[in-house]
Amino acid sequence: MNTDANTTLDLSYLDLMADGDDFMKKTMIDMLIEELPPELEKLRNSFLEQDAEAMHQVAHKMKSTLAFIGNPVMTEANSTCEAIGIEGSDLQRAGSLIETLEAEAKLVLPLLNAESAKLA
Repeated sequence: MNTDANTTLDLSYLDLMADGDDFMKKTMIDMLIEELPPELEKLRNSFLEQDAEAMHQVAHKMKSTLAFIGNPVMTEANSTCEAIGIEGSDLQRAGSLIETLEAEAKLVLPLLNAESAKLA
């Protein structure tokens, strides 16, 4: 399990967008903390319902969230889920990808919480 903050979390894009404004950075991090779990739940539900269109829509929306988090494992797994949703076939492949996203989220969320606490 990788707990190295440098490889699990890369906030450089978020830093760029916040442009040195710590209040803005904290607000954005708190939004990520709030949005990620329900987005992952929606993605899992789309898989369980074998709803390719919903999977595509949720994965597409998650791209912006994941861009701010900067976790390449999550980004790649989500991109593949989006492609599976677009193709609309072999949705079973998405199950292990969603498990990867959920496992990485368990590593990333505490790191995001720590970053937010530093900015409080």
